[in-house]
Amino acid sequence: MISAILFDLDDTLLDNPMDGFLAAYFRSLGEFMAPRIDPARLQDALMAGTRAMLGNEDPEITLREAFDSVFFSRLGMEREPLLSAFERFYAGEFPLLRKLTKPVEGAIQTVDLAFGLRWKVAIATNPVFPLAAVAHRLEWAGLPPEKYCFDLISAYESMHFAKPRPEFVAEVLGRIAAQPGETVFIGNDPVQDLEPARALGLATFRAVREAADPPVPGEGSMRQLAAGLKSDPCEDSFLPASGPCFCSLPALLTGHLAAIRHVFGEGRWSNCPQEEGWGPVEIACHLRDVEREITQPRVQKILSGENPYLAPVESDSWAELRNYRAQDGPLALRDFTAARKETAALLRSLRPEDWTRPARHALFGPTTLAEQARFFARHDLLHIDQLQGSAAAAGV
Repeated sequence: MISAILFDLDDTLLDNPMDGFLAAYFRSLGEFMAPRIDPARLQDALMAGTRAMLGNEDPEITLREAFDSVFFSRLGMEREPLLSAFERFYAGEFPLLRKLTKPVEGAIQTVDLAFGLRWKVAIATNPVFPLAAVAHRLEWAGLPPEKYCFDLISAYESMHFAKPRPEFVAEVLGRIAAQPGETVFIGNDPVQDLEPARALGLATFRAVREAADPPVPGEGSMRQLAAGLKSDPCEDSFLPASGPCFCSLPALLTGHLAAIRHVFGEGRWSNCPQEEGWGPVEIACHLRDVEREITQPRVQKILSGENPYLAPVESDSWAELRNYRAQDGPLALRDFTAARKETAALLRSLRPEDWTRPARHALFGPTTLAEQARFFARHDLLHIDQLQGSAAAAGV
C-alpha cells in the first residue's frame, strides 16, 4: 500500500521548460548583480558551483556548502557581503520569471487528493536552488507552502545529493521516514526522476502533457493521475515497484545517513526523551553501536562464511547497560557517520553475486546479504521517526 508520494516540480507540477527558464534566470541575476560582479564572471562561477552540487557524494556536506566552496572561491569574494544582495534578488527579481511558467492542469487536484489520502507528501525537486526560489515556483504552480504542509521541500540549504543520484531519492525517503516499497515518485524525466526511483524500489508515474492512446501503464497527464487517485485501488495508476536493485542498496544507506544527520540538526541534543523511549543522545549512541557491533559484523560474516548463522542481539538493553544518556551525543553521531561510510564503501565494492550470498537468521530464517541491507535501512527509518517524535514532543 502506498503511504508516501514524492513530486518533482518543474514540468510535473509546474509547466516550466527549464532551458528557457535557466537562460532567463542567469540573465536576470547577472543584470541584478552587475554593479558588484561582471555578468560573465558570475555565470562562470554559477556553473562551477552547480557542477559541484551535482557531483557531491559526501553525506556530511550540504549542497549549499558544496556550491559556496566553489562559487565564492571562483569569484574571489567573501560570502557574507553578497548575501543580502542575493536575498533581495530572490525576493524582488526572481518572482518576475513567473511569466515564463504556468500551472499544470490537474496538478493542484492531484496534490489535494494525496493529502486527502493521508499520505506523506514531499516536493522532490532537484535541490540546486535555494528554498526561496523553490517556494516561488510552488506558488506559481498554485501550491504555496503557506497553504500546503508538505512533509519536505527539497532545496540546496538542507539536501546533500542532487538528481539523478539515487542517494537523493534515499535522502528524501529518510527525511520523511518512508519505506521505498510504500512510496511513489511522480516525475516527467525518465533519467532524472524515474530511473533512480525505480532502482530504489519505488513505484513511479511519468507525468506527460499528452497521454498515449492506448494508455501506457504508469504514465499520463496530471489530470489523468488525479482521476486515478479517486479510483479504488488508486495504486493501479502507478507502475508498481519491483524491489530495489542490489547496486542501489549502498545509496539507500548513504542517503539515510544524510537524512539522519539532518534530523539530528542543531539544537536537538537538548530534547528530553519521550515518556517511553529515547532522546537524541540515546539514539545516536544506539545507531553507532548497532553499526559497529551488528551491521558490520553481519556483513563480514555473510561475505566470509558459507550460509552462516546470524545470532540474535538484544541491543535495546545497551542504553541502560552502557549508560547512553551520560555519553557525548555529537561524538556518537560522528562515530556513527564514520562507521556508516565504511559500511557503504564496503557494499559498493561487492560483486552482483555477493548480494545473494545466503545466511540463516535466528528470527527471520533463510536470508541473504541484500535482505539484511534492507533490514539495516528499515532500522534507520525506525530511529529517524523516533527522533522526529522526540523533537515534536519538545516543540522543535
